[in-house]
Amino acid sequence: DVLPRNVPIVLLSKGIENETLLTPIEILREELPGKYSKYICCVSGPSFAKEIAKGLPTNVTCASECEAVATQVQRMVSDRYFKVYTRDRKS
Repeated sequence: DVLPRNVPIVLLSKGIENETLLTPIEILREELPGKYSKYICCVSGPSFAKEIAKGLPTNVTCASECEAVATQVQRMVSDRYFKVYTRDRKS
């Protein structure tokens, strides 16, 4: 295995692949073996790097098939100015 097991795989990219029109999370799910599926999560929101670097308040959402993975990522990266909220992809 190239990737460690039981570790969140956090997707911070947005956009669409030109040839396939797939989103980054669709590409990741297609390319990684199924055993990693539940560890994939996507962090997204209206945020700008310059504002985050200045310490301005920023809210984003972490979505995952597994709420425990989203919560783990939330705890790892949230701080006073950068708040991560969780959302289960199934709901």
